[in-house]
Amino acid sequence: MRYQILFCCFFYATLSFGQEKSISFSGKIIINKIPQNDVHILNKNNNKGTISNDKGWFKIPVTLGDSIYFSHINLQEKLIIITQKHLKNKNSIITLKEQTYALEEFVL
Repeated sequence: MRYQILFCCFFYATLSFGQEKSISFSGKIIINKIPQNDVHILNKNNNKGTISNDKGWFKIPVTLGDSIYFSHINLQEKLIIITQKHLKNKNSIITLKEQTYALEEFVL
């Protein structure tokens, strides 16, 4: 009986401390002080993703140390690692830079 109680206590402690709680990370994506919509946001650790809305806001579940990847066809890609600072802030501002593509000359 004593071993069963000890096993149950150990099992409960493992379950409660072995899982990291997911926290909602939210923010606004801007380019040159203008909100950017349709930016793809991917949490590479749990493969969950979202897209920024028409005002640039997004929300995605994260845990400490997750890698968050931002991409858009006209923007430079960005990768951030979630730190305690990100988790404490209610909303983060993510600044992305425009990317231009040089096309080869085309003659008809």
